[in-house]
Amino acid sequence: MRRREVDEALERGDFVRSDDRVIALMTILGALLGLLVLAIVLAEG
Repeated sequence: MRRREVDEALERGDFVRSDDRVIALMTILGALLGLLVLAIVLAEG
């Protein structure tokens, strides 16, 4: 379903917005990954 929306938008020269929940989830996961890396660096140092 999403792929079809993206393909149709590309044919029109347009784009399809991502779902806000997906963006929020990726932001949270990125922040958690950053905190994990920081904890590893501080623990090793």
